[in-house]
Amino acid sequence: RIEGSGDSVQRGDLLFHRAAAFLTNSRAVNRADAAILLRHFGSLRRVLTASAEELASVPGIGPLKSARLHKTFHEPLVKDAI
Repeated sequence: RIEGSGDSVQRGDLLFHRAAAFLTNSRAVNRADAAILLRHFGSLRRVLTASAEELASVPGIGPLKSARLHKTFHEPLVKDAI
C-alpha cells in the first residue's frame, strides 16, 4: 500500500489500471480482455511475452483472438515508411 495523508491507494490496483490502459491502446484489446489477461498472467510483461498457445489457454480468449493478440504484441510499433 501507498500511504498518503489519510488516503491509501492499493499500489497493485494502480499498476493494474495502468497496464490495462496500455493494453487497450491497441484496437485488438478491449477492457475486458485486458483485465482477463492481466489477472491470468499476473503482469504486463508476462502478457506481452506469452506465446499464442499460452494466450489461447486463457478462458474467454480462444485460438483466433490469441493469434491476433500475439501478432499485435510482437509487431513493430513503428513501420518503416518506404
